[in-house]
Amino acid sequence: MLTTLAPQNLGNRDAGIFVAATTNFDGAGKWKDDYSAFFAGKKVTILPDNDEPGEKHALRVAASIYPHAIGVKIVRLPGLQEKGDVSDYLKSHTDSDLLAEIQKAPRWHPPIEDCGLLVPIMSFLKDVPEEIDWLVTGVIQRGANGVFCADAKGAKSFASLDMALSLAIGVPWLGFDVPKPTRVALISREDTPGLTAWRTQHLLLGKRGDTNQLQTNLYINTGRQSKELMLDNEEEVIELMSVMKQWQIEFAIFDVFNVMHDNPEMRTILRQLSRVQAEVGCCIGVAHHYNKAGSTSMTQRLRGSSAIAGWAEWLIGLTLVDEVQKIRRMEFELKAAQPPDAIGFKIHERGIDKVLTLEREELATLSAIPASSAAARYMKR
Repeated sequence: MLTTLAPQNLGNRDAGIFVAATTNFDGAGKWKDDYSAFFAGKKVTILPDNDEPGEKHALRVAASIYPHAIGVKIVRLPGLQEKGDVSDYLKSHTDSDLLAEIQKAPRWHPPIEDCGLLVPIMSFLKDVPEEIDWLVTGVIQRGANGVFCADAKGAKSFASLDMALSLAIGVPWLGFDVPKPTRVALISREDTPGLTAWRTQHLLLGKRGDTNQLQTNLYINTGRQSKELMLDNEEEVIELMSVMKQWQIEFAIFDVFNVMHDNPEMRTILRQLSRVQAEVGCCIGVAHHYNKAGSTSMTQRLRGSSAIAGWAEWLIGLTLVDEVQKIRRMEFELKAAQPPDAIGFKIHERGIDKVLTLEREELATLSAIPASSAAARYMKR
């Protein structure tokens, strides 16, 4: 039942207060939007039947009338039996009781929906995850873009390839947990295909876990698969995205960044990567060279540092700190959480099969090692 109320309180005829009550033809579920214009400028109270069809009907009518009326209330009367309505309520209550229920009922508003550029904060917070969804625990958040950065020969290709293998198999990487296997695409455009294949094969010898998962979880592009793959070539990017969608890629590594475009405007290329991320539904890691000496900040040492600072949500920086022992320092920056402490690591090659492994080394042991020029520079910082 629908009741329109004048702005004054409900009262008797002598007070000049009038109430119009109506229902729509054929009952619940039969409301037509054409009816709503007749409620323009009115205060509308909806008194639904106490059952599921009555509730659905009340919400449908409220949504239809809302753009026309001054205000809308849905008043759910207390004490009604199943399928009861306002006439049942008035058998045991006065009009003053009904007025009291109407007065204390809140105004009805349409449900808040996301509407594009701006959303209400409480709507935004409905989907807050209970905890961070990590690709690599404490290092890379699932869905986040970032950079592997190092000087030339800094082992960024080794580190990113080793991470790709660990992610695909679902085994720890340099002591950091990998919660579950991930579908990875490695776009290797700096090293020769033969060198990439050799490294992959020998790093695999040092991995524990179900390597059978690699066939469905790790995909690679080198010079064998395409002569070039440029991020500023629209046809090549579209083809890449199509294949990545086909294989349902979750994490894509581009090694190295600066050989995959000729555009000097860094922001343009980063927008292209963001487009790949959005259309494929993956996160992206790029291997990138340091080229600004003298700064201790990873971000500031990168080419296009100001653009990358806004784009990257994690950084993994590699520095050779002892040229004799070949020990490297790996440091981290990330936006998702407090970054882990820097670690030391070394690439080991063992046995006649030349098994390759990346293993942690204590950075503290550097003080006991004859300092090379690189190590000395590090220790002075």
